[in-house]
Amino acid sequence: MKRIVLSIFAAGLAMTGAAHAADTVDQAIDICRGKVNDTATKPDDSNPNTMFCRGFVATIRDHDSAKAHTWFLKSAEAGYAVGQYFVATQFEHGDGVDQDIQQALAWHLKAAEQGLAESQHQYAHIYFFGRSAQGVAPDPDKALPWFRKAADQGYAESQAYLGLAYELGTGVPQSYTQAQIWYRLAAAQDNGFALASLGDMYQTGRGGEKDEVKGFEMIEKAARMNMPTAQLAVAHDYRDGIGVKKDAVTAFVWFALYSYNKDGERPADMDALEKTLTPAQVAEATTRAQSLWTEVNK
Repeated sequence: MKRIVLSIFAAGLAMTGAAHAADTVDQAIDICRGKVNDTATKPDDSNPNTMFCRGFVATIRDHDSAKAHTWFLKSAEAGYAVGQYFVATQFEHGDGVDQDIQQALAWHLKAAEQGLAESQHQYAHIYFFGRSAQGVAPDPDKALPWFRKAADQGYAESQAYLGLAYELGTGVPQSYTQAQIWYRLAAAQDNGFALASLGDMYQTGRGGEKDEVKGFEMIEKAARMNMPTAQLAVAHDYRDGIGVKKDAVTAFVWFALYSYNKDGERPADMDALEKTLTPAQVAEATTRAQSLWTEVNK
């Protein structure tokens, strides 16, 4: 099973509003690293941050998700918001513990009520899209207030999903103007989803101004952040000359990147395009795609 908690540590996701010793996950991890390296001081296992750090060590050093859960749960029960977030994440994905979406929601809500933006966002995300396989129906009325709380803290993912809600009219009156406001805020933080969504709005003129070149530039930026749907859109833009000069070889490059992200699954448009290229052009595009794949995965 993929170690969800380990991947979160590796990403160093920043979150605000944690209780006790740290206000962000980055701060919590820095504190933990200091404790791990401090062999002279006896750890105080009654301290919620120390409990969390025990979970950190179990995750990073021991690769033991079940052991990590024990310590994260202790810190969560003591009111440590970052610990509550990690417990919720483990329950959400079944990492080191049986999957339980209701437990995930309960712990995310506890951290969200302390102001932790990541839990505010994830609690909202679960309700916005629902988890039908786990018995949670979509409920925008529960989701949107928490998206807004996180967005008001500057949390880019929530700003992007507020943009989506306004674009689709999900839980709010449809408003392309409001959608663009929230997409722009998230795009300013290089959120790939917001960049691609705002770029698509510019290309189609939804919300007013139509600017295919500006739209293409935004979508390409998201594609270079290794966002598959943006890569597919860039491929189509190069193929059709939307916002950029037609270039079949470069279109094939982007189709190939999309395919790499889909475990080799090739869209029908890629197969159709290949039939128009010479073997030398396909070889060139494949070499370029492999190089670009390395670049976008750095």
